[in-house]
Amino acid sequence: FTFRPKRLAGVCIIKHKDHFLLTRPNYGHKQWIFPGGHVHSGETFETAIKREIFEELNISLNKVTALGVYPVEWQYKKYDITYFFAEIDDPKFTCDRIEIGEADWFLEENIPEDCHKQVPWLLGIYKTHYYRLDDFRLSYIR
Repeated sequence: FTFRPKRLAGVCIIKHKDHFLLTRPNYGHKQWIFPGGHVHSGETFETAIKREIFEELNISLNKVTALGVYPVEWQYKKYDITYFFAEIDDPKFTCDRIEIGEADWFLEENIPEDCHKQVPWLLGIYKTHYYRLDDFRLSYIR
């Protein structure tokens, strides 16, 4: 029996108006996916996702909202992935081209068919989370 500690990672849904930013990595599955990366020792999930997004896409995220933590097993490794949401005003980005082959903005109805299965699943979590928040705000205001 070999003990393998869980790895920590973060993924972020980045939205500009009605568009979502997807990336296609240069390694692994090479499918369209939301950007993210690993948490370094001593980092918080929030600090890690902001760092990764800046390193890979040159986007500074001011505010991120955690959507939840979900355990995932990938390539025989266990991960705890924290999913975030961020909305940005400026859609400009620059891919680092080392990890990211390409990136682009997509309307939800135009998300590529060759996206990773995580994309529609995570959009469902995002919609459920934000609809509940909106319902709560509306009921609280009434």
